This record gives sequence, C-alpha cells and structure tokens, in this order.
Amino acid sequence: MKTVALLLGVVLLALGLAGFVPALNPDGLLFGVMPMNTVMSALFALSGIAGIALGMSSRRTLTPPSNAGPDDMRPWV
Repeated sequence: MKTVALLLGVVLLALGLAGFVPALNPDGLLFGVMPMNTVMSALFALSGIAGIALGMSSRRTLTPPSNAGPDDMRPWV
C-alpha cells in the first residue's frame, strides 16, 4: 500500500504542478480535457505531497519491541 500511496502521490503532484503551467492548461482545461483552476491545482499538489509523505514514511516498517505485553495492539495497526 505504501508503494501505491507513493505512486498516486507522484501522479497527483505532477497533475497539480501541470495545472500551473499555462501552456498545459489553455482555457482552463488541463491537457484540453480536465477542467482545472488554481484552487484545484493547489489541492492536487497538496494531496500529492501528502501521498508522497505517506508512501515514504517508515511507520509501518517498525517492529514492535520484544517486551510487548498481550495488550499491545501495535502488530494490528
């Protein structure tokens, strides 16, 4: 899932940045197909940054400590 988050983040960031390029966004249509404005471009870019951050995080790769008790829920998170 981290790989999917990373790939989706890169795609969303690329679309968001492409929305700011006037040559790729003539008449408010990104690549002549998708309606896009400044707010949408910013939201795509922010979502892409969040996806990249989630994809690159090491939160899921940490192993629980060996002294974890029976009530430790970290393996399930």
